[in-house]
Amino acid sequence: MGIILIVAFAWKGLLLAWHAFPFNSDEAIVALMAKHILAGERPIFFYGQAYMGSLDAYLVALGFMILGQKVIVIRIVQSILYGLTILCTYFIGKMAFQSSKIGLIAALMLAFPTVNGTLYTTISLGGYGEACLIGSLLLYLAFKNQADLQESKPIGMKMLIFGFLTGLGIWVHGITLIFSLPAGLYLVYYFYNQKGSRQNYIQWLGLGMTGFVLGLLPILFYVFQHGVQTVWAELFGSAVAVETGFWLATWLSHLFSLVLFGIPVLFGMRPPWTTTIQQLYFFPLLIGFLVVVGFILYRELRTRTLPAAGTLCIAILLLLFATFIGTSFGIDPSGRYFVPLMIPGALLAGYAISKLMANHKAWGLLIACWCVYQIAVTGSLALKPPYLTTQFYTPAMVDHGYNQQLIDFLHENELTTGYTNYWVAYPLAFLSGEELIYVPQLPYHPDLRFTERDNRYLPYLDKVTGSTEISYIVTRNPELDENLVEQFTQAGIDYSYQEIGDYHIYYHLSSDIRPDELGFSSQD
Repeated sequence: MGIILIVAFAWKGLLLAWHAFPFNSDEAIVALMAKHILAGERPIFFYGQAYMGSLDAYLVALGFMILGQKVIVIRIVQSILYGLTILCTYFIGKMAFQSSKIGLIAALMLAFPTVNGTLYTTISLGGYGEACLIGSLLLYLAFKNQADLQESKPIGMKMLIFGFLTGLGIWVHGITLIFSLPAGLYLVYYFYNQKGSRQNYIQWLGLGMTGFVLGLLPILFYVFQHGVQTVWAELFGSAVAVETGFWLATWLSHLFSLVLFGIPVLFGMRPPWTTTIQQLYFFPLLIGFLVVVGFILYRELRTRTLPAAGTLCIAILLLLFATFIGTSFGIDPSGRYFVPLMIPGALLAGYAISKLMANHKAWGLLIACWCVYQIAVTGSLALKPPYLTTQFYTPAMVDHGYNQQLIDFLHENELTTGYTNYWVAYPLAFLSGEELIYVPQLPYHPDLRFTERDNRYLPYLDKVTGSTEISYIVTRNPELDENLVEQFTQAGIDYSYQEIGDYHIYYHLSSDIRPDELGFSSQD
């Protein structure tokens, strides 16, 4: 297990050394939150979104306090969280399947995850790393409680911790419910079918509920201040609820998206930012792996020999698929919502390969097929633009390789405030130590749509609104460039212009003019 962890960290370290992960705006917001936490702020949720808790930012703040306020520190924190997830998955295999071999195989598969898994366990989007770790801990505790009951050991404290992690997980990221709901129901079912004192079971459930309330305290505090409606709506996808029409048509559309986009990204056939199948030369390795593992699992299900732990893993997979289809989150084709499925998927594959080990010597070759394919795909994508990016929308894929040149230019010309789009504003703020404040009140969509949700930190808006010297930064949006030039000309405003990579800078305006005067206003 120690060797597997070393290999996992070495693979991540190699990708980080290649600078394979662009520093995008969502991650920059986590970094800014961590910086503000060290300055005394205490945010409960991710800036501008009342459904992802700020635990990630607090952990990054701890990293900043120890190692300094650098982007690499964020990736170190996420890598540590993922290492703990791998370790916990090993113990789940050892405990639930009663086989250290299954745990080791699952851990090895997680050491070389899909490109989707590599991406979202290295960069920070506000809680996916924590969600995976909490989910794996919930699974471990469910099986640990079962084992202790069989040996007549006390489980009160573990039930309290299980409840606490369930509540904490909902605050960190609602996606942890795909673990806590099946694991919780599994425990309740096991309690119900066990012989013993019903009073003890009620006591254990009471401890679990107590822990749940304690873990949920950040949300309860927020609800006390702002009401329950905002949290409830955002937890179930109001931020992405843009679809209209009959519910059945929506569900069918989500099902189509699951099959066409979700399944390929789940197995590493494609990265989250493109629909193109990767590394066709290596593709037979992955297909061979999936066919063999799938056949063994099908045989185990058909003969009803799959252990309860395997059934619970399948329940987690099905619950996430059902949630994707039945909620507004099904509109997102990126694949980030499938990241937690690495854990039950690796455990099921570990079980299937362990069955193969009893009769065939080719089991090592099967594991090699998985590892070689994932290394080939992730490695090839890490060496070419857009690299391993969280952006699946082309206009938002800004080349951040020119960030330092942009910062130097803005400093040299004393252009400290202005307007830009979401994907520029927050990396610029963090990398400049918040000396360059540009608020996202310009559209990045070619049709010039803009949403007020992009303004995640209102003190920035106040600073820019009160400034008398502003500039405009546009990226990868010819329609917006054309519109700005036309508006400046009509208003009789002279300006200077500079291009730095993807950044188009309009500065030294002869007259003060704001985005709302140019016709850019929120369409929320």
